[in-house]
Amino acid sequence: MSCEYTTLIRLYLTVRVTTATAERSFSDMNRVKTYLRS
Repeated sequence: MSCEYTTLIRLYLTVRVTTATAERSFSDMNRVKTYLRS
């Protein structure tokens, strides 16, 4: 039972980090696009 919780917590944290990284890269791309347009 404890092992299952540990696995779920690790998976949850990994997905959160991956999502944050993807959002950050999209934010950077939008900044570059805005800079190039002006």
